[in-house]
Amino acid sequence: MLNRKTLENDSEIVEALSSWGAKSIAGFAAFIIERMYRAEASNDVHSFVELRKHIEYFSKKAGVDLLSIIGGSDFRVDKAVFLDFSRNCLAVCGGIEKFICNREDIKSELDDIKGSLVRIQTQLLINSWVAETPREQLRERILTIGSLLSPMAVSGLDKIRIGSQTDGGYVMLDDFAGVDGALSLGINDDDSWDVDIARRDIIVHQYDNTIDKSPTSNDKFTFFKEEISSGNSRGVSIDDATDRIGGKKLVLKCDIEGSEWGAFASVDSNTLKKFSQIVCEFHGFGSINDERSYVMIEKALTKLHTVFDVIHVHANNSGPWMIISGVPFPSVIEITFANRFMYKIEESTEIFPTKLDYPNAPSLPEFYLGNFRYRRAP
Repeated sequence: MLNRKTLENDSEIVEALSSWGAKSIAGFAAFIIERMYRAEASNDVHSFVELRKHIEYFSKKAGVDLLSIIGGSDFRVDKAVFLDFSRNCLAVCGGIEKFICNREDIKSELDDIKGSLVRIQTQLLINSWVAETPREQLRERILTIGSLLSPMAVSGLDKIRIGSQTDGGYVMLDDFAGVDGALSLGINDDDSWDVDIARRDIIVHQYDNTIDKSPTSNDKFTFFKEEISSGNSRGVSIDDATDRIGGKKLVLKCDIEGSEWGAFASVDSNTLKKFSQIVCEFHGFGSINDERSYVMIEKALTKLHTVFDVIHVHANNSGPWMIISGVPFPSVIEITFANRFMYKIEESTEIFPTKLDYPNAPSLPEFYLGNFRYRRAP
């Protein structure tokens, strides 16, 4: 069973994605749904039913639906199951009107595809959620999540970008004096954040079970080929990793493709208090129609909120923008937290993105978040 990140780094999977003209699993899933929409729009009942059959089988094996995959949710599935799913869907899609599997020809159809995806979001994504969960309940859920992520400001300190100017960099407070160590959870092929932290004479413990070693050799780095998880499952918890590195004042970076929810929901509050700042890329907001997923997300954010205030937000523009019961929300978002017991917190007047932000996908426009304030109905 391989997770999403491991699949996307596998050469056979990359070849399968390229046969669709896709560079990511999210793009692959979007193409399949777009094909399903075209089959329905052209009254191609046979192709529609065949695609639905393959999608339902894959979703059962992976434990997640395609819309959640587009929204950034992680999953685990056998490599053979994924490859069979791609081949089976490609065979069906070859008979759908106007289907072209050549990458260059697909690029020429992008305008049509983009229009279709907008309709899919409206007709499939939103309607399927409403069918499972009452509209008002979904609206309340996303507003609750948004209210827990309302940005504040820290008095007397500037911000700085740590890491690259694309995916892998984060905006933080320019305050690293007295920091004893850093946890970097999720590395893949980008440790630019870790390198910048090490330049400040701070040791970094790196965790990633999908690679064999750190991309960069650095005396300040200690690499662990271990998975970060909740305390009740396999892998290492944030509590364990914190005890291992030691120190009284720490910082943390987290990008673990959806596993962050269980990890933060299970962490001890006394552990959190040791961190002056936390930066995390959060995934899978599109899964809040599922009761268990929503409870986990709300629990994780509430626990973080007991110690931290949000001081910076940035949407990852490689994921789609969602409309959940009329409420717009990014599917993947980077959040910077500051420990309110270590800093003076005040109201923020910032508009996001800021001059310190850069698009994760440079070829696509940034997502405008404004002041990113969500209010629940009184």
